[in-house]
Amino acid sequence: MDQNREDRPLTFHEKLLKFLKNQKKKIHIHLLILFPILLVAFILLYTMDTRKVAEAEPATDAVLTGSIVGDIMTGRYVEYITDRHGYEYLFRYAQPLFDTSDYVTGNFENPATDRNVEQKEGKSIALKTDSHSVAGLANAGFNTVAVANNHMMDYGEPALHDTLALMDEKQIDAVGAGKNMKDAHDRISYQEINGMTIATLSFSDLTDRDVRADEQSGGILDFTPETFIPLTAEAAKKADLVLVHAHWGNEYNSRASDRQKELARALSDAGADIIIGHHPHVLESIEVYNDTVIFYSLGNFIFDQGWTRTRETALVQFHVLDSGDTRFEVTPMKIREATPAPINNWDKLAEWSIIRQLTRDLNADWEYENEKLTFTINQNVNFEEGDMKR
Repeated sequence: MDQNREDRPLTFHEKLLKFLKNQKKKIHIHLLILFPILLVAFILLYTMDTRKVAEAEPATDAVLTGSIVGDIMTGRYVEYITDRHGYEYLFRYAQPLFDTSDYVTGNFENPATDRNVEQKEGKSIALKTDSHSVAGLANAGFNTVAVANNHMMDYGEPALHDTLALMDEKQIDAVGAGKNMKDAHDRISYQEINGMTIATLSFSDLTDRDVRADEQSGGILDFTPETFIPLTAEAAKKADLVLVHAHWGNEYNSRASDRQKELARALSDAGADIIIGHHPHVLESIEVYNDTVIFYSLGNFIFDQGWTRTRETALVQFHVLDSGDTRFEVTPMKIREATPAPINNWDKLAEWSIIRQLTRDLNADWEYENEKLTFTINQNVNFEEGDMKR
């Protein structure tokens, strides 16, 4: 009987048990082989730069092309990156879009100084960067930056004065602050580009009284109605296109507050054509009000925050067309090592998240094609004798 049992073929269950028993003896060998392979694959995946450079072609139907971004902070942990790679490293994936632009602007979220200045008392988070950051902005193509924000006065007036001087030296118009109220008003930017006059202004809704510019002291411009409404209205009379930076809202809140909407409508009524929101550090929706395009928050652009939502961003290009329309093209991007880059084809979840966030309240016909969110608004820009007029 035992002989018969040995001679009969094994059942499937017996074969499976035998296989598992043999594999159990070899599992340590398999793990020793597999672990280094997985480790190398992980290291290669993490260290290899699989991000892609933005694709950009000059818009042949545009009179003027501009680029807009959100918060730029080159201090704190970002300095570890720039110390190793330089400031060009931060902009390298977005650079083609800047290169095809006549106008580039963003929010400069920290003072720039090489002096050993004292931090403002009572500030739990104080930001600053060095003078090389301003050269980095100039080399990237920025010709204006907003400096009306809640960190520009973190190191007092000396750091503000250094920032303004560095911007002047690199021919970047720093708007929204000054050595006193008159200087802050005088720093409203009017640039003549391709036959158009472009005005850029900046105001902050997050200011203590002691950081506001006044007749004697340096500081920033805030959203006091007596300040922002007449300055915006004056710019609308002088310029063909008015862009206003608005530092407002609630940090990490992806929905625009009632206060933001109220200020946006007041800016629009005063003559703003494009409103560039920042401070929440996350994306908020786009809205159109009376032909004014409102980006409630473009989130971070250059920053060291690591939460997923704070690493989602967008770069806006606008093209003023011969017809008088303005075409907006928004490129979704993701930040890694403080460096924004277009979304990879395989990262559809991040792409969907960004588009959903931007279009939540967008009350204009839009489409998403070739990795760009596109919509066109008639902002009543007309040609008269070769110039752009309202």
